[in-house]
Amino acid sequence: IDLEKEEVKKEKLLIDSRNKELRNVISEKEKEKAVTSERLDNVKKEKLVKEEYGLHLDNKLEKKTEEISNLKNKKDEISKNILEMAAANKEFEAKILNLETIKNEKSDLIENRNKKVRDLELEKQLASNEIENNEKKLKSSQDEVENFKQELEEVNKKLVANNEEKDLVNSQLEARKEELTKTEERNEFLSNQLSEISKTINKLSQDIREFEYQEKTSSGKLEALVRMDENNEGLFKGVKEVLNSGINGIDGVLISLIKFDEKFEKAVEAAIPGNLQDIIVEDKEVAKKCIAFLTERKLGRASFLALDTIKPNRREFKANTNGVLGLAADLITADSKYQKVIDFIFGGLLIVENIDIATDILNKNLFSGNIVTLTGELVSSRGRITGGENQKSTINQIFERKKEIKILEEKVINLKSKITEDSKKRENLSIKLENYENEMDKIDSLEDSIRKSIELLKKDFENLSEKSEKISKDIRSISFNIEDAEKYKTSYQDRINSSFSTIEETEKHIASLKKDIEVDENLLKQTMSEIDTLNKQFSDTRILFLNNQSTIEQLEKDIHSKEIENLELTEEKEKNSKVIIELSQNIQDLENLEEELQSQIEEHTKIYNSENRDIENLNEREQNLTNEERELSKDKSKLETDSLHANDRFEKIVEVLEKIKTDIYNINEKLNELTEIIAQVIEPEKLKSSKDRLRNLENKINNFGDVNLLAINEFKELKERYDYLARERDDVVKSRKQVMDLIQEIDERIHEDFHTTYQNINENFNKMCDETIRNTEGRLNIINPEDFENCGIEIFVKFKNKKKQPLSLLSGGEKSMVAIAFIMAIFMYKPSPFTFLDEIEAALDEKNTKNLLGKLRDFTDKSQFILITHNKETMKESDSIFGVTMNKEIGISKIVSPDKITKILSENKENN
Repeated sequence: IDLEKEEVKKEKLLIDSRNKELRNVISEKEKEKAVTSERLDNVKKEKLVKEEYGLHLDNKLEKKTEEISNLKNKKDEISKNILEMAAANKEFEAKILNLETIKNEKSDLIENRNKKVRDLELEKQLASNEIENNEKKLKSSQDEVENFKQELEEVNKKLVANNEEKDLVNSQLEARKEELTKTEERNEFLSNQLSEISKTINKLSQDIREFEYQEKTSSGKLEALVRMDENNEGLFKGVKEVLNSGINGIDGVLISLIKFDEKFEKAVEAAIPGNLQDIIVEDKEVAKKCIAFLTERKLGRASFLALDTIKPNRREFKANTNGVLGLAADLITADSKYQKVIDFIFGGLLIVENIDIATDILNKNLFSGNIVTLTGELVSSRGRITGGENQKSTINQIFERKKEIKILEEKVINLKSKITEDSKKRENLSIKLENYENEMDKIDSLEDSIRKSIELLKKDFENLSEKSEKISKDIRSISFNIEDAEKYKTSYQDRINSSFSTIEETEKHIASLKKDIEVDENLLKQTMSEIDTLNKQFSDTRILFLNNQSTIEQLEKDIHSKEIENLELTEEKEKNSKVIIELSQNIQDLENLEEELQSQIEEHTKIYNSENRDIENLNEREQNLTNEERELSKDKSKLETDSLHANDRFEKIVEVLEKIKTDIYNINEKLNELTEIIAQVIEPEKLKSSKDRLRNLENKINNFGDVNLLAINEFKELKERYDYLARERDDVVKSRKQVMDLIQEIDERIHEDFHTTYQNINENFNKMCDETIRNTEGRLNIINPEDFENCGIEIFVKFKNKKKQPLSLLSGGEKSMVAIAFIMAIFMYKPSPFTFLDEIEAALDEKNTKNLLGKLRDFTDKSQFILITHNKETMKESDSIFGVTMNKEIGISKIVSPDKITKILSENKENN
């Protein structure tokens, strides 16, 4: 069934793929037919339009031909009239032209002669004026020569005085320049000192803060430990409760009342671990009260040393042995009041360096008490030796706490002394810094005054140089003027004599020209009267002739244009006829193509329907096979279930048989072992011990555990895992080396890029300070440059007429402007795509706000600035504005659009 279904599916897929191709072909043909039909309709419409246009052209050609014929007839009639008037007009024009020529000649001649008369009159007047002017100039030149000579003497005196003053100013200028150089060198020295002192002060402040933090931490820890010590923390419960009970007569616990060197700590702890928490009381009555207190409240037990009942038992060691440190009672100190207690506890204890010395003393019976070594080995008077490493005991913890309290007390004292010492150093450096700053202020003021005086001296020197140059020019000008005035005196006299002779000749010439002008004027009047007479006789004829000439010219132009239009219409008619023929042919071709496509579509559709019927038959066959398969699957499932149940029963039977066989084998083995066992008679008194021994042996066998039969496999697995981990470790080591090399390379690149970026931004920052904050110097300093990982950047600015200051000492407005300058300096090196600025102009006045906004505007081509602001100037300069408001009742912010803001502002303006 599966094979048959597979064949059916393949056949269906094959037919379906063929049908898909047929559907695509039919769809393409239908689209092509639709396009062809559309093109056929368009071509038919275009043919109708062209035929209508051809009829329209025929009508226009007939009208143009008729218009051309009418225009030619009208032209012929007007041409006849022109020929009749042409002869009379030519004769009239010849006479008029002759008289006009005579008139023009006489008019030109009279005009020229009148002009000559006017020129001569003017020349005569000019000559008279020139005589009068030259006489005045002659007298003026004589006076001017005398004045120039006097002025030359005075100017020479001024030049000598000005040169002397210029030399004096120059010497003062050089002295001031030398003074300025020394001042700048001192200023540079002070700047470097300020920077170094500031770094030192910052380092000291950091150290002081660190010491204060350590002192605070250590003091807190010390207080906690002292409090624990005062509260008897770490002692046995009973001891602690007695000490905290407030019973009179209790002096304290032994461990708190004795003192000894740290090297004896292990020896004391090992020798008397129980006695160290004994409570010392004044008498036995106090001890009874304490015991009653513990008993009543069930608080545990404690041991008491009553000063009135203890009996010291002090042993002496008189032998001279190397390595013996002495009797413990002599090495441990306490108040004299407790000497009895020390003798009681430590009187029979000898402290030596090592266990060999202790055993040697014991063997020689040199000491009757206990012996303890510095490392904690205890040898009793009867020969018992105790040793080993102690775990952290209560006593050890108390000793450790006391040592830590002592260490912390010393540490706190040292830290306080360091804080005091560094604070004094910082105060001294601050005073020194203040002195340097004051000196720098004075030097800045002195430098400004020197610069101003240098500028004034330069201006004075330049003014004096210009004055000297000007005086020299004046001297040259005066000398030239004197020479020129001498020349003019001679020339003026010659001009006066020449002007008198010119006046006489001009008067004679004017009289002759006036006579000739009178004769020419009479002839001109006669000619003009003749021209007027002729114009009156022929004026009407002339006008009609000219009108006919212009009419003919216009008719010729109209005929020519109509003929050109007629020719264009003819050409267009021929083109239209050709297009109609082509469209008819296209219509025939498209109709044939449409019929062919329709036949192809019908043929493919028949094939497609036939294939669909085959697919329906195959689907029906596949459904029948599926139903048959479903029935067979049900039978198969039932048979598989029965088979599984039978297999389960069979396996259980086999398992029971195997178990029975194993039990039979074990029983046979035990029976074989029992055949070799020999009976043994056990005495009744040993029966109990034998049973106990048997029971112990059985317990040992039972507790022995199972043998691990999988040990070899586990070893193999562990070996494989070890090899895998070894390979992984090698990879990690190799990767670590590569990563470390990469880190080193990145560090070098970071150092290089950092210094490049620092230099560029430092230059940009100085430039932006000068532009943004007007006449302000800016500088970036690297703090702790030797330690690159922990170095920092400090910003210094110097405002006009102020000393150099770090950023922490600036006002709010100054900080805002410096911050913007710093941001812009970074932008100049590497612009950011957008920047958020939150109320940066809050501390600025109106002038600085406008300056700031102008600078931001310069950078809008590199970055987008998003400002949070309440400032009206900032809002005016913004390209886009959004409002943010909050509903106080529900506490939710919302955005107000720019259109709504504009509307609100306009309404507020109207209300105001």
